Amino acid sequence: MSAFGNNQLNLLYAQGIAEDIIAILVKCCKKMKADAFSGNLLPNNENKITNRLFNDYLENEHVYKLFHFQLQAPENYNSKTNLYAGIADIRVTLWDMLSLPTIYMLIECKRVDGKAPLNKEYIKEGVQRFIGDLPKYKSHYGRNIILGYVVSSINIPENVVKMEMLQAKLIEGVSISDFELRGYNSDWYIYSSESTSGEGISIILDHLFFNLSDAIIAN
Repeated sequence: MSAFGNNQLNLLYAQGIAEDIIAILVKCCKKMKADAFSGNLLPNNENKITNRLFNDYLENEHVYKLFHFQLQAPENYNSKTNLYAGIADIRVTLWDMLSLPTIYMLIECKRVDGKAPLNKEYIKEGVQRFIGDLPKYKSHYGRNIILGYVVSSINIPENVVKMEMLQAKLIEGVSISDFELRGYNSDWYIYSSESTSGEGISIILDHLFFNLSDAIIAN
């Protein structure tokens, strides 16, 4: 993405877009959690939580005239194989008819419970989809978002440290930073991390961990 012909302005522009999207995600997750207590608790299932978030909440965000949200967006079409590299959970396009519909930001959704299997999946099937010389997902703005549904009562900062350790072990050939805390309250934590590929391409990922643990159906 080169909106202004100035890299620093482009970075600030992308950061502003990401912050607006995250603010909407926080608002919608908060409302979804509150509504779940009325007798419709959330299933402990990544796709089902994402479907409810999209259908009941994000779909209503068009009233802000900021963004268009699209569920299950195919990414990186290969004309030789006639296949897509992956399916992103949510694609976000600026709600501006002058904007190119092919310029967008992505949200990948993952469950988090503080245990190794889901932490590993967060890194391998979340972070790693965006980074490296041959990523599964495009980064038109040089920035994307991972939404972590925290489905168990855990210490989120302590679990982030575990994720950083896993990230250092699992991701090779890419220079990647630890998660930098950007904000938090009793329900959510926001971090960011930056990776640089062997070709010198930098990607920033914003990580929103939202605590849904007390609104999840008990197994």
